Amino acid sequence: MKYYRLKNEIETVTILYELDRLYQIVVEKNDEIPVGSIVHGRVKKIDKKARLTFVDMGEKEDAFCAEKTGLKAGDDTFFNIRKTPDEEKFYTVDMDLKLEKNSSLLRIIPKKSGEFETKFEKSSIGSSLKDEKNSGIKTKENSCDAKTNKNLFDKNLKDERILLEKWQQIFSMKNTLPIPKIVCKAPTKSEKIIEEQNAELSSDKDEVVALLKNGKQNFERRVDLEKGYLYVDTLPYMTIVDVNSGDYSEFFDSVLNRMEVNKDAMKKLLEIIKLRNLEGVIIMDILKLPGNMNREFLEYLKSEYTEINFHGITRLGMLEMTIKKTGGEKITAEKISSLIGTLENI
Repeated sequence: MKYYRLKNEIETVTILYELDRLYQIVVEKNDEIPVGSIVHGRVKKIDKKARLTFVDMGEKEDAFCAEKTGLKAGDDTFFNIRKTPDEEKFYTVDMDLKLEKNSSLLRIIPKKSGEFETKFEKSSIGSSLKDEKNSGIKTKENSCDAKTNKNLFDKNLKDERILLEKWQQIFSMKNTLPIPKIVCKAPTKSEKIIEEQNAELSSDKDEVVALLKNGKQNFERRVDLEKGYLYVDTLPYMTIVDVNSGDYSEFFDSVLNRMEVNKDAMKKLLEIIKLRNLEGVIIMDILKLPGNMNREFLEYLKSEYTEINFHGITRLGMLEMTIKKTGGEKITAEKISSLIGTLENI
């Protein structure tokens, strides 16, 4: 995996790719606070009718919290950035504070007294060690595994101590911290992907331009598949996908043909979701299947695409799904053309 960065005064575009295909394009505003960051903010006002808490973030866009906080105007506390401004004017925040390091995660839970309770999530390493200990099996292989797990467990404990000390340091400064203040800045979306994919920085502009030109079809309204084609319409709060079989007919059984096209459509849709940064509600008008095959298809999707929440298939053959919103710019065909033009003129 490689990545190429293009930066101006307002935004940074990160283009991730591998071999001959685009993987993901991330557009981030340079002054934006990343999702997952912890901010020390002050409550500006409470809208009881709308059940919203408005928070001073020190940005031109303030923030709102859409959950019951028990706070009042003038109170100051720590907030988690849940969603960056997109169609909305404001950041979305909550009080679900977390600090992470490697596989360790510290949850910070606010209490009515103004204090905070800290709790580590159950470690899978700890569970495996416990199972190993209780099994009573002492083969050479198990002994080696136990030693490896012990080393990982010790590292996990060390990470937990570091996180706890970090939070204690933040909390001890609460009364002296400026308001507003970013007290813990999370990695940006592009930084997380680069780390997860172990991507290497590329300076090959021509390679990137060629990939953008070849991959531009994935950003058009009509997207061709190996088996059929899609129409993708992105609305402000919903994406609608229409699946078409075209001339595809591999099997004598038309139902099997429709199942294959539906599977191919979902595979392509996952690629499109990443490339276009699609979030929220997605409705896919799949090719009609008998009731039992609808259930089979839904189970297949739930096991194959765990990053998407599938809610079911309606009587009209509409597959309903959602993807958690975190904000960020949608990538359109116009944006790709603009990127190509900018790169060619550098």
